Amino acid sequence: MTNKEIKNIHSVNVRKPLLGVVSAAVLLMPFLLVSGCNEPAPVASTNKAEPPTQVTETTPVDEFQLVEAFDQKKLRLSEEPIQIGLPTEIAAFKPGLNSDLAQTACADCHSADYPTTQPVMTRAKWKATIAKMGDKFSAPWGDIFGTVGAAGVPVSADAATIAANLQKIEDYLVANYGTGI
Repeated sequence: MTNKEIKNIHSVNVRKPLLGVVSAAVLLMPFLLVSGCNEPAPVASTNKAEPPTQVTETTPVDEFQLVEAFDQKKLRLSEEPIQIGLPTEIAAFKPGLNSDLAQTACADCHSADYPTTQPVMTRAKWKATIAKMGDKFSAPWGDIFGTVGAAGVPVSADAATIAANLQKIEDYLVANYGTGI
């Protein structure tokens, strides 16, 4: 590799992060300049006798001013908790042997409509999908299939109980949403 090639690689690697920072600043700057950190945005008057208020001057904002604004909570962000209401679940798994087990194990994380959005799958594919729910998405099988012990303390299910219940769910999904084999 020649010195010129090495120099070109070095300059490309240095410029890419800088380009991202500059691009972000360029995209955010108009919003920050118009909205300001403390002052409410000007509002056009509804009274026809008064001309609308116009912004005639902008103040440059550098990155240190932005950090200070966030640190001092100068930006007008609501400190009230946001209440989000979710609709009542109306989807249900198809009736069948172990549908209640599938409802218990699956509905904590996703809608009962999930199997209907999947292609018709073989047993091997449903087995892999169930494994993905545990491995990649950390489905809490021990807690889901656990029991309540003395004094109401939850007891996590053992490996044999988890495996038996996952097999029942797999059988249910193959019979009701799969190829049957």
